[in-house]
Amino acid sequence: MNGFLQVMLIAALPAAGNLLGSGLAVWMKPAKHTVGISLHAAAGIAIGIVAVELMPRAMELGDTAAYILVIAFLVGALVSILLASLINKINSDEKSGPWRVLGAVGIDLFSDGIMIGIGSSVSTGLGLILGVSQVVGNVPGGFASISNLRGSGYDGKKHIIPILLLPVPALLGAVVGFMLLRDAAETSQAIALVFVAGLLLLPTLEDTLPEGDAPTPPRKWTGIAVAAGFAFILIASDFAK
Repeated sequence: MNGFLQVMLIAALPAAGNLLGSGLAVWMKPAKHTVGISLHAAAGIAIGIVAVELMPRAMELGDTAAYILVIAFLVGALVSILLASLINKINSDEKSGPWRVLGAVGIDLFSDGIMIGIGSSVSTGLGLILGVSQVVGNVPGGFASISNLRGSGYDGKKHIIPILLLPVPALLGAVVGFMLLRDAAETSQAIALVFVAGLLLLPTLEDTLPEGDAPTPPRKWTGIAVAAGFAFILIASDFAK
């Protein structure tokens, strides 16, 4: 299969997770504890990706100086902060109605696509692992987004068309990431992987875990969820080799 087509198919996965979560919010109402536990599973997966896939691969690629990798990580973390600020600003603009929520989700999916594009430029297996991981992480995100719409007095069923357009930002992000890195030197790929690690790890610790704790799910289940998410990446990494 053409490499570019593979990237596009993989990039559709995070959007599929978001659509699944959106569908759950439109047609049913899962318990808050269920959403919290799934967010902890998503956090375990994200931490596993950084620890098992991104950082080891970056250290093996080329002979990049440690301080350059540190800078790349900090830049990725800074970009994640800027994206979070932009999303919060969009969400605070109530005049834009449902588009504020959908716009915020679109920005998040665009960053997911960039990560998948960068990962796929290094190896298809890494891109696939990133894509599958985002499915789990985006189900509770999609659910929360549409729940917020309904809580604001909007009927999610009336906005099915813009919801179905959400895969577009992920696909665009994947194209950008893949085209920039597909023929890059190993040093550039290493820097890009560490950048993605910073982009992924900070919001996991600062946003995903606190959001998962907000509905106060049982500690024993959240602990199991984090461990299961990390274990899933270990298995997927071994399978992808």
